[in-house]
Amino acid sequence: MGTTALKKLVIKTTLITLASLIGTMIIAFSAVAIFAPGFTAGIFDSVGNYSASVFFYEKQYLKTNDINDLSVLVNKIDIESDCVRAERYLGEMVEHEDFDTFCDSQSQSGKLSLVEYYCGNYVFVLANNGKFSDALTVAENYVNDYSYTKDNPYTVLVYGLKNVTNEQLQAIKDKLELLNQTDVKNEIDYINEQLLG
Repeated sequence: MGTTALKKLVIKTTLITLASLIGTMIIAFSAVAIFAPGFTAGIFDSVGNYSASVFFYEKQYLKTNDINDLSVLVNKIDIESDCVRAERYLGEMVEHEDFDTFCDSQSQSGKLSLVEYYCGNYVFVLANNGKFSDALTVAENYVNDYSYTKDNPYTVLVYGLKNVTNEQLQAIKDKLELLNQTDVKNEIDYINEQLLG
């Protein structure tokens, strides 16, 4: 056997070995991605790959339907740049049957701070997605279910939105005035300033 034939044999063997290794890695990664998407998401998350990590966190939640996996997904979603996905999963979060229990178990400073966080983000996303009346409904339901708290979703609508119209401000003011609570005075005064300004 000549040197050329030997070189060809070595190259061919190396390429076959390399192709086998790559094939094995692809199969192994695919298996992990299918059977442990949360683990895969963590890998992508650790290297800063937003889209891949959120994709696999979403797969993990869809596989388990567990509120803990949903909270991880919701906390990873960028609510401004990924607003459609944020609306979907924040909606699922606040409507989840285990939402109150989850917030009770996770919150260090009381359940309402987490409830305010998720409901406030949901209201923000709805309003930014052009669903202002839905955002008002969520804010109203929050107050009916949990009472008027310091950082309730109405506060997000009053202070957190950038392009709020006078009609929207008036709608928020009308809802706040129906609450008939002294705590809403600051927000109503702020709205009145915005409407006059």
